Amino acid sequence: MELKLNPGDTVESPTASDVEEGIRGLPDSDDAFAILASEEQHYIQTSGHPGIGFIMEYREGGEDDHFHCVRNAIPADQVVDAFLSFLRGDSAFKADFPWAPGHYGGSEEPAPVKFRYVVLAFVLVAAFLAYRLWFAA
Repeated sequence: MELKLNPGDTVESPTASDVEEGIRGLPDSDDAFAILASEEQHYIQTSGHPGIGFIMEYREGGEDDHFHCVRNAIPADQVVDAFLSFLRGDSAFKADFPWAPGHYGGSEEPAPVKFRYVVLAFVLVAAFLAYRLWFAA
């Protein structure tokens, strides 16, 4: 197992304490991340910092086995728990979060945010139609 931190060090055979301190110690920086890898192409990773929350991804082999969490601004405690689950070799973290296939795309918003825009558009159209019907009579 290997823990990579940016900015920072690489920790071979990290302990639970190493993982927790690494995640909680990530700076307020656009390039801050943590990756915990059990082997090549088998890892969990996060980006963000405790002040704003995190995003997460995990991979279990090839490109088809790469997933991103659809939630944003995940609290540090939950990210630490997910990383510790991976460190133990269990898959509890998979049930604790909603995952979708593929990479997290900074330019593409997760589904919950897109859904809000659809609801907002529906409300605006309904308000416009109600206005037109009210004043047309």
